[in-house]
Amino acid sequence: MAKTNSLKLIAVGDICLKTKNNMHPFKNVKQAYKYKDILFGNLETVLSNRGKEVEKAVLLHASPKKVEYLKDAEFDILNVANNHIMDLGLEGFNDTLEVLNRNDLKFVGAGNQKFNHSYAIVERKGIKLGFLGY
Repeated sequence: MAKTNSLKLIAVGDICLKTKNNMHPFKNVKQAYKYKDILFGNLETVLSNRGKEVEKAVLLHASPKKVEYLKDAEFDILNVANNHIMDLGLEGFNDTLEVLNRNDLKFVGAGNQKFNHSYAIVERKGIKLGFLGY
């Protein structure tokens, strides 16, 4: 009988990096993430200090420095196709993609002239997984 490879994929929902007293948002769950092969999350915030706030009831944006939380939690891939990615307009959107790219964080769901991230493939243990974001 052939041995079957397996992966442990952990997927988390909406990630907003603004926290009370700048507490690490993954402090209480980070320990569980160390048992993952792939960690996926929906980045429900803009990582920028620039841009014009759009008119809507709830705006989500954080300092680009907060990307450190994502790196520390060891996210492998993030979805940016959501209702908050344009909260600081095109400028905030472009900044977010640049920050993720500069920090070697894969993302799906949105792109611009510089980044075409309609899909991503992550390979672990000889298994390839494709990710899409809509």
